[in-house]
Amino acid sequence: MAKTITIKQGDCLVNICDLEGLFWERVWDHPQNQALKDKRKNPNILKKGDKLYVPDKEYKQDPAQTEATHTYKVRTKKVKFSVALLELGEPRADEEWVLKINGDEVAKGTTDGNGTLEAQIPAGAKNGWLFVGEKQDEYKVRFGYIDPIDEVSGIQSRLKNLGFYYGQVDDINGPLTTAAIAEFQRMIEITGEGELTDETKQKLVEFHGS
Repeated sequence: MAKTITIKQGDCLVNICDLEGLFWERVWDHPQNQALKDKRKNPNILKKGDKLYVPDKEYKQDPAQTEATHTYKVRTKKVKFSVALLELGEPRADEEWVLKINGDEVAKGTTDGNGTLEAQIPAGAKNGWLFVGEKQDEYKVRFGYIDPIDEVSGIQSRLKNLGFYYGQVDDINGPLTTAAIAEFQRMIEITGEGELTDETKQKLVEFHGS
């Protein structure tokens, strides 16, 4: 049954569609989601309180001959997970990593020269553990919890993940947030003095990986 749902913290389009049994492209491209699509741009970076229209399921009928063997191909629901790892502002380059979800290893590899890793993960995944380097440093990963870059909470979350911000993700651009922005700007050598400039947002997305 078609419905409109209110996004909760930790929701993203792919895990909602996985739960509803729908492909995300059909939901995101629905005319009743055009306003949300124009506002958020990225279907997997939504904010708590956003409204998403979920249409009815469509069932396909495919006639086939009886007493015969038929082969059908099913699309698996996986999505790309990407993250950049830094240590004291420097990329954790060429380090081995392992990603586990629900205790099972789902991907492994080596970070690139920018400290970036990419993996295909189940669409419905909410949490996982990332193990990095020879000492197997452990990082808890929460999928879908990052807010859009145009929101203060999105700025705070990315700065927190990169080690620049130590306050609460409260969506308030206070002194701690301004100081963290200024420190990030100094580290990558751009101007701004703590202001949320378009260049700062762009660079923050690049360094964070999303």
